[in-house]
Amino acid sequence: MASLVLAWALWTTAACARAAAPTRPPHYVQRAMHVAARLGAAPGYAAAHGWALQPEAPTLVHVGRDVYGRPLQLAPRAATAMRAMVATAARDGVVLEVVSGFRSFEHQRRLLRRKLDRGQPLASVLRVNALPGYSEHHSGRALDLTTPGVPAADAAFARTPAYDWLVRHAVEYGFVLSYPAGNPQGIAFEPWHWRYAAPAPAAADRLAQTPSARLDTGNAFAQDAPEPTAEATLAGTSARTHPIVQGYP
Repeated sequence: MASLVLAWALWTTAACARAAAPTRPPHYVQRAMHVAARLGAAPGYAAAHGWALQPEAPTLVHVGRDVYGRPLQLAPRAATAMRAMVATAARDGVVLEVVSGFRSFEHQRRLLRRKLDRGQPLASVLRVNALPGYSEHHSGRALDLTTPGVPAADAAFARTPAYDWLVRHAVEYGFVLSYPAGNPQGIAFEPWHWRYAAPAPAAADRLAQTPSARLDTGNAFAQDAPEPTAEATLAGTSARTHPIVQGYP
């Protein structure tokens, strides 16, 4: 009987792990590999640099506009967490502005293609742009941030009070710096790029009670489980509505 109980426990744990794992449709993997090859990337480049496949967010919500006036979309929990974080920063006298949120696979492909067509070496491009299928922006959980007086996607952001505030407080809202200096992914230091990974339980309980965490996107801190990931296409994406300036991992 004990062995049966143990077997059941192990099966249940494995099943839960499989259920929580991101969905990686075979055709999405093949599409990413095909496009990487067409762009000139060496086979296995993403794996060699530890890049995780990033299926497009199945659900997106509108959270206003970015610094360029374009519609801004994020996954629901990331959207609510972002609003709470920006509101708290403002109360602390820090202005956080969003440069970009969700970006589609196709947008990422066009972005890299344009840079290559302008003569930029692929090695240089991949220092600041992930291959299509591997950009954290596909997930709807990544933000590029800036503050007034600092150009978008500029290393000068690391010398601002806004960056200092994020280093101290972003984790309370579930956001982590994806590409610190010397990161193993081979991406240049990006002080502006933050990814929602879910807050610590203690912080989640406290933040769930704040007004900014109960906006129309729902309560981002109610559960610690990851949002489901699968292929979804953001309709209407074009080069005119998403200019090349929105071009970092």
